[in-house]
Amino acid sequence: MTKLLQNKFGTHTTEATNCSIFVLAIVVVLAFTINQVTGLLSMNVGGISLAGAPHSFWIVLGIIFTPLLLLSGWSTKDSEIS
Repeated sequence: MTKLLQNKFGTHTTEATNCSIFVLAIVVVLAFTINQVTGLLSMNVGGISLAGAPHSFWIVLGIIFTPLLLLSGWSTKDSEIS
């Protein structure tokens, strides 16, 4: 009887923890996205090497997101294998 109650309590605790972590992950992703967009749009490019380039915003955007996309593809490929 005691083992059954411990198992039920453990399952409930695990489920509550998973729900809390899921909500926290969503909040972190939203906050990170908002922070990155704000930082990118408020970037001051005066005085740096790309200041005179007509497409400097898109060049910087590509420099930021290319490694992110490559690492994202690499991590999903690893998860499919295992």
